[in-house]
Amino acid sequence: MSSLSGEIKQSFPRPSSPQLGQMAWGSFISSLGSTLQVFAFTYVVYSTTKSAFATVMVGVAFAVGFGLFALPAGKIARRFDHRHVVIAVSVAKAVVYAAILALQLTGELSLAAILISSAASGITSSIQYPCWQELLQQFSAKGRLDETNALFSSLSSISSVIGALAGGVLLDEVGAAPLFAFNVLSYLPLIVIVALLPAMQGDKPTAAAGLKLIIAKINSARAVRTAVIFTALLELLAWPLISLLPKVAAEVGSAARIYGLLLAAFYVGAGLVAVLLRRWKKDAPYSHIIRLSITASGIALVIAGAFGIAQMGIALTLAGLAIVLAAAGLGLATAQSVLGAITQLGVPKKIEGEVLGVFALITIIFGTVGSLVEGLLADTLDIWWLPLASGAVIVIAMNLIWWRHGFLVLNAADPKSDPGRTHLMRHAQSGGRGNATPPLVHTRRPLTAATDDDARREGDTLRA
Repeated sequence: MSSLSGEIKQSFPRPSSPQLGQMAWGSFISSLGSTLQVFAFTYVVYSTTKSAFATVMVGVAFAVGFGLFALPAGKIARRFDHRHVVIAVSVAKAVVYAAILALQLTGELSLAAILISSAASGITSSIQYPCWQELLQQFSAKGRLDETNALFSSLSSISSVIGALAGGVLLDEVGAAPLFAFNVLSYLPLIVIVALLPAMQGDKPTAAAGLKLIIAKINSARAVRTAVIFTALLELLAWPLISLLPKVAAEVGSAARIYGLLLAAFYVGAGLVAVLLRRWKKDAPYSHIIRLSITASGIALVIAGAFGIAQMGIALTLAGLAIVLAAAGLGLATAQSVLGAITQLGVPKKIEGEVLGVFALITIIFGTVGSLVEGLLADTLDIWWLPLASGAVIVIAMNLIWWRHGFLVLNAADPKSDPGRTHLMRHAQSGGRGNATPPLVHTRRPLTAATDDDARREGDTLRA
């Protein structure tokens, strides 16, 4: 056991700059608060309504708010200092959740208030998403954005494990108010850390790119187009199932602790993505990583459905679900990290913010449709058939794509490949900075990758 923990600790990526390390700590604390907040939201809604559809609507409200501002967010990222946007959004979220805390303490918290606050969180997260991603790229080592994304994704998942376990205990013992209060306070460290970051050198506002141009750029870059398609598939079939965990937990046991254990198991797997990706990408191309990670997630969902259908008793069912949810979390987080990096690096730097906004909008649309459909089905069918059927579709789709060599195009974005190195050079030269040198470019060591902006983090958590 000690050798395994030592191996994980040695392989876990380190931030390549002091600024990135500070951002990681701030993000970790904020992510922990977000997990507690949404854990309380979803459990309270399900325990009150006994409806999987009503529970899913918490995430749908977030998605609607996020989608409404996904396109304007790219323009905001182009025109304003990224640090100032992140700070303003964090303050706004703290205010919104302070209002939720006040309603909880006065006994006035309702489903409508929860849905409104989730929509408001979606709006603020959407505005922050491209700014946070570009800050991560600013302080990450060149060619290692996928690993930086994985680092932040793993830290977010670790905080989610802690939040899920602690949330399950706290909800049963003291109620939701302490969870809401911690979330309000969790934004303060991030606000201070981001305020002290250095400004990006050489960036000047330029004319915003039109939607037609953005879509054309995504469509013309085969690796980006394929990454968007794979992401949409996962948003439609895989991620919505995480929002059904309160109902799954109710089928196994009624306590909030059961829900917390299942959610924690998923994020334990997702938390290992930074270690896995850092070691895996040394030898395996992107095509191999994406194919295996998505296929493994599909197989894990099939097995999860089979465990529930088999009805093997609470202990065995809980243990089996925990194992397969961890595998699903690892596979989905790995795919998300690489696909996100491919999308961000696959387009010219000068329209990166707008492309990230469109990419977020596409995934939000598919995720919302998937959540609504599976929420309705969960209230009318045996819930165990949903992960089994969705996982089977994913596995079949991945094998068909592999048979038609559809994964190989992803290797064009791999920094280890000749096409990938050529593209990274063009990407850096297209930023409109002339010969300006980004901060810390000479002090960075090779790092690693993922997406832990507040937007992505809360979006993922709201699925649960």
